[in-house]
Amino acid sequence: MKRMQTLEHRALGCRVFVGIDDDGPRGRALLAEIPELLGHHEARASRFLPESELSQLNARAGHPTALSRELCSDVAAALAAAEWTGGLVTPTVLSALERAGYTQSFGGGPAPAPGTPAVPAPDHRGVELDVLHCRARLPEAVRLDLAGTLKGRIVDQLAARLGAHAPCLVDAGGDIRVSGPRADGSAWSVGISDPSRPDDALCQIDLRRGAVATSGRDHRRWKTGDRWHHHLIDPRTGEPAATDVLTATVVAPSAARADVAAKVVFLLGCSAGLDWAELQGLEALVVRADGECVTTSGFEATW
Repeated sequence: MKRMQTLEHRALGCRVFVGIDDDGPRGRALLAEIPELLGHHEARASRFLPESELSQLNARAGHPTALSRELCSDVAAALAAAEWTGGLVTPTVLSALERAGYTQSFGGGPAPAPGTPAVPAPDHRGVELDVLHCRARLPEAVRLDLAGTLKGRIVDQLAARLGAHAPCLVDAGGDIRVSGPRADGSAWSVGISDPSRPDDALCQIDLRRGAVATSGRDHRRWKTGDRWHHHLIDPRTGEPAATDVLTATVVAPSAARADVAAKVVFLLGCSAGLDWAELQGLEALVVRADGECVTTSGFEATW
């Protein structure tokens, strides 16, 4: 029986776990490449690194800027997500995130106090992107944060890379993708964390294909005065979302899809969010702020 090899690495502002259902040298070599690949993604698209390509694009707002093919694809995916979600998940929230106090990666120290009053995030349709020639122009004073879409895309890419060799699971801070069933044909057992007891699983999902992602305000949050803030900005107000959802989990064909959808469910609130997921043909689980769990009609899990 093959023995699964695993790797854990800190990147993308979270813990990344990768398991590959293979005990040979090729599986070990593929795992060894992951830290460098993740570093490459951060060097390109992290808004916390002043020298990143994304930071350079943001610094040139108002001017046409040449992009690498990779960053061009990242920006295109973020704009497509904004279109799909009616602007609810948009990359144009960077100024709002900073106003709320989220100016440095979690783990780097406490967030400073919020600054100027909140205003709605700029319309994503103002961003000009020439995919053919890999060029972009941001409106003046508009800067992008790709965190709303980037992590899920990276998880999908890693799962495809490893899955071409052997069955695998990739988990980046709750964005999880499997390449298919395990080597023996069984499902991967994925635990959904209980936000009130983070070390415990609220439920288990048997995942044979596709992805699951969770978004919430139970982790990336900070307090200023007597008020809690979190990183999930409602672009309609420019403030951390006021919602009755504590965490939202979505099962979808890809991690990129699940990640974006979980954010939409969170932002819309429990009732409207679950209705939206149903309309998209997705299954979702919500843990409300009062502790009650509510799901879409087809959500299947072991409690």
